[in-house]
Amino acid sequence: MKKKSTPKRHTAAPRSATIEAPATKPSVTSQTVTAGKPESVVVAKATPEVSSKATKTEVSPTTDSNPAVSAVTMTAPADAVEKMPAEQSADSVMANTTPTAALVNSLRDTSADVASEAAAALGATGDHSAVKPLSDVIANADGYYHPVVRAAAATSLGKLGDTKAVPALIAGIRDEMAEASAESIRALAAIGDARAVAPLVEVVRNAEGFYLSFVRRAAVMALVKLGGPEATTMLRVVADNFDEDPVIRQVAVDALA
Repeated sequence: MKKKSTPKRHTAAPRSATIEAPATKPSVTSQTVTAGKPESVVVAKATPEVSSKATKTEVSPTTDSNPAVSAVTMTAPADAVEKMPAEQSADSVMANTTPTAALVNSLRDTSADVASEAAAALGATGDHSAVKPLSDVIANADGYYHPVVRAAAATSLGKLGDTKAVPALIAGIRDEMAEASAESIRALAAIGDARAVAPLVEVVRNAEGFYLSFVRRAAVMALVKLGGPEATTMLRVVADNFDEDPVIRQVAVDALA
C-alpha cells in the first residue's frame, strides 16, 4: 500500500523584518498569502515572495499587523540579459517605442511596483497584443515575477477578455500565492469561457486542502457567473454541506435561490 502524501495547503507568509533569499528555491508545498488584506492586491503592502531570483528586501516595522515594504525589487536571471544590437532599423525602433511595447518592457522592471503598474496599464489599453506577454507573467517560467505583478497581469487579462488567455489563467489558479490565484479565477469569470468550469470545480472541492477560503469563494462566485450543469451541481453540493465555510455556503445558497 502506498503511503498517503501530506495534503498541500495554504500557509501564512513569513513576517520577518528582513527577508533573505534562500540559496535555492524551496519546493512549493502550499499557497501563501502576502501581508495585508487577502481580497485586494496592494503593492505598497505586499510581502515579497521568497525566491532564489529575489534580492534582499528591507521591511520597515509598523504599529499595525501589516508591515510596509520600503522597496520590492526583482533581479533578472543572468541568462535573460541580452545585448542590444549596435544598429536597429527605424521600424524596429518605432515598434519598441509604442505605448504597449513600452509597458511590456516595463513588466521586467526590477521594481515590482513599476512592473505591476505596467501590467495594470496594459489591461486598460484594450490592445490584445498584450495577451501573450501578460500570459507569460502568469506562467512565470523563470520564477522572476513578484506575486503582485502576476496578480495584476491576471486582472488585466480579465479586462481584455481574450479567450487566448484562458489556458494561462487556468494554470494560474495553481499559483502558490493566493492573491494571484484568486485574480486568475476572477479573470476567468470575466472572460466567461466554459473551459474554466472543471478546474474551478476542483478549487471548490479542494480535495488536497490547498486553497484558502477566499480563493474558494472566488471560485464559487465564478461558477455562479459561468453557469452550466457542472457548475450548478457543484453549487448544490456546497449549499447542502452544513460543514462548509458559512460564507462560501451562503454564496451557493443565494445563487440557487
